Amino acid sequence: MKNDTSPEVIKIIPKSDYRLLVLFENGEERSFDMMPLLDKPIFQPLRNKGRFKCVKPIPGGIEWSGGKQDLSKDTLYLEGKPIVRKSIQKNNRIGKSIN
Repeated sequence: MKNDTSPEVIKIIPKSDYRLLVLFENGEERSFDMMPLLDKPIFQPLRNKGRFKCVKPIPGGIEWSGGKQDLSKDTLYLEGKPIVRKSIQKNNRIGKSIN
């Protein structure tokens, strides 16, 4: 059985509703909801929005300031919800001239 690993996190954006917008090295974006984890003692300090915003990518996942709270890239990738961006296409009409 092949052991695939999740892509590395290259950018993390904390949102005001305790979601994380995660950009992976393969170009995928996922949204990860932290609300269910904020009841766990280790994550309770992140209820403070100032602390919640102090998150950064590290090899293998993400980490909050102080290093006590972290999440693996696997958790973020496998449990995060994919974000699909709609591309805006120009309306290219081919006009026919009638002579």
